[in-house]
Amino acid sequence: MTKKNLKKIMLFAALSIFSFSGHASNEVQTISMCTEHWPPFVVVEKDKAITEGSWVVLLHEIFDDLPGYKLELKSAPWKRCLRQIREGKVDGTFSLFKKPDREKYMNFSTPLVEDRSMIWYSTLKFDKAFSWNEYKDLTPYKLGVVRGENFNKEIDQLISHKDIMPQVVNSEVQNFKKLAIGRIDIVVKNERVGQAIVNELQLNKTIKAASKPAYAKKRYLSFSKKKDHSKLINLLNKRISQLKSSGEIRKILGYNKTS
Repeated sequence: MTKKNLKKIMLFAALSIFSFSGHASNEVQTISMCTEHWPPFVVVEKDKAITEGSWVVLLHEIFDDLPGYKLELKSAPWKRCLRQIREGKVDGTFSLFKKPDREKYMNFSTPLVEDRSMIWYSTLKFDKAFSWNEYKDLTPYKLGVVRGENFNKEIDQLISHKDIMPQVVNSEVQNFKKLAIGRIDIVVKNERVGQAIVNELQLNKTIKAASKPAYAKKRYLSFSKKKDHSKLINLLNKRISQLKSSGEIRKILGYNKTS
């Protein structure tokens, strides 16, 4: 082989490597996140792309300016969603509370926001506004619970010890309808989700929220430990920090100054 031919081969190899590296750096990785219908945060319609809801808007605000990544939202019942994350079939989910069992198979971003869950009651059942001081004050009441639903440590403990006997139903709407007619006494539900249901059912005069929140929790983005998402999480944390500093996260999710 002549020196001239050797130089050509080496030049071709170098150009090939450069071309491959340039192509690889421009590749966009699709990050799949599963969710279910959760208005007003996520609106899922059959056979349609998931594009509506305040959390959907927030996710795109985060990911659209994130170089090298593309967001894909997939609909799945909640238990199946968590199983798919555990098995690595989807990358992760969002607006999640951090719990020890979840930390076994998920890595979490920095918290995006802290929001409130309220105690909802019917004005037909309570002449005066519902009030409480300690969690044990809730034990005399029939608590409506959606199947598979969890709350905070204190309320979950009262239920597991049978100090509170939950009335289990299959949907949040069913729960609020029972509350409206007095078949149950109280419902613990996220402030915005509860208000959206009350508005949808036109029960604003019948169902109210107690002034004292049931609890407040931080919400995160979370990712399956089956894949290495460390680079993505670092980028997300920086982006989340920017949006939190500007107040954009609370604005998009509809939080007011006191919530």
